[in-house]
Amino acid sequence: MYDIADDLYCYPNTKVLRNIPGFRMVASLRRYEIAMSAQRAEEPLPSGRLSVRHYCAVHRHLFQDVYA
Repeated sequence: MYDIADDLYCYPNTKVLRNIPGFRMVASLRRYEIAMSAQRAEEPLPSGRLSVRHYCAVHRHLFQDVYA
């Protein structure tokens, strides 16, 4: 998914971000990420004033099923 070599956040020798379900193929991870984040987007998002902290809370909410 990302053009980064030997990244600590990716599985070794891949461009696939480490993820909770353990997908090692970009296409599988992408489908799962889209499905889970769309599902979480249907839920109430964290409230707060627009700030970096609030943005991080929204990001965490949307991707909590995909990434640790």
